[in-house]
Amino acid sequence: MFFVKNEFNKKLLFVLIVLGIEFSIFKFCEMLFENTQYVLRGWIINMNLAVLYFIIFLLMVGMIRVVFNFSKKYSKQIRIIVRFIACSIIIVCFVYYSSIYLLISLLSYQYEKEIIKDDQIMVVRELSYGFHHTEVEFFYPVNYFLLEKSEYSSVIVDGNFDYCDLEEK
Repeated sequence: MFFVKNEFNKKLLFVLIVLGIEFSIFKFCEMLFENTQYVLRGWIINMNLAVLYFIIFLLMVGMIRVVFNFSKKYSKQIRIIVRFIACSIIIVCFVYYSSIYLLISLLSYQYEKEIIKDDQIMVVRELSYGFHHTEVEFFYPVNYFLLEKSEYSSVIVDGNFDYCDLEEK
């Protein structure tokens, strides 16, 4: 990071590089397990949505810093207009991306619960599709990061309720 002179920009670039590496590792693991019997746990997927959101936020902070360090060779009025337009666009983009992130995270939350089914410990993953349907998938726990697909087929139920509570009754 020898080409970045400002201390804040060095820290911002370092955090972006670390988050980018973490996101790349996640995508690599996702591709690695794509055609296998293993899947990643729901908390890893949710964490990476948050990392992606944070990367977008930090990129917007970096863009704002670039805009405010706009060249001094232009007149003050032009710099003010460019800063206003650029900051308005960045803020609108941030609000747009944050609302999409919240919508995606609320509608695609993956609730996981361990149950005992047929004398085996299983993980039930409930995927909510809006307000009308819930898909329930069954997995065997491998470790804290991975789940193994089971021979039980997934079930789609009407309504947004806890399938595990229904099974216990």
